Amino acid sequence: MTAPRTAVRAAAVFGAATALTIAGAGAAMATTADTATEGNTVSVTFTLDGGGLADGDACGALLAPTSTATTLAGQLASATDSNLLATLQAISDAPGVELLKSSTLNSPVVLLGTFADIGLASATVSATVDSNVYALVTYCASDDAPKVNPFLIVGNPLEAIMGSVSSGSEGDLLGTASAMLGGGGEGGGLGLDTLSAAGGTEN
Repeated sequence: MTAPRTAVRAAAVFGAATALTIAGAGAAMATTADTATEGNTVSVTFTLDGGGLADGDACGALLAPTSTATTLAGQLASATDSNLLATLQAISDAPGVELLKSSTLNSPVVLLGTFADIGLASATVSATVDSNVYALVTYCASDDAPKVNPFLIVGNPLEAIMGSVSSGSEGDLLGTASAMLGGGGEGGGLGLDTLSAAGGTEN
């Protein structure tokens, strides 16, 4: 009877930790986001830093054209752990957006929760996309703002560059670069603060 009782206890503890995550409590600790590309598959692994008795977070990631990344990141900035899923689903309707999803639940949002070292401290989301240069936007409810990697090459480098040139011909690449690197003009780009945060995302 010991094993079943232990399993039930562990499930109850994890449920409590998940409830903390959904309620927005226990999210004081930061969550790291590590990106990996293999062929045309992009993966982001979110990991709780831990350190508290109860830690929790809700996280998601998406690929988007560089020209729209700051706008989408701005929309994510207002999301909370309780409406992150709805926000991501709404954003996914924008042209060229690809949500990264977990392989287990096929969900664009991962809920991390631990209580006294029991629970889910790490989870991975991924997507397989065409060769291109993308902006990768990651966000956790514990973040002050989304983090943006504005130039992520995915797949065959030559095909990626050609794809970027093709899609760039439909937009204003100079305006996009100015908005992302210079803090944005009217309408509010995320600017240097976001890119600085993005630089600390990759470990």
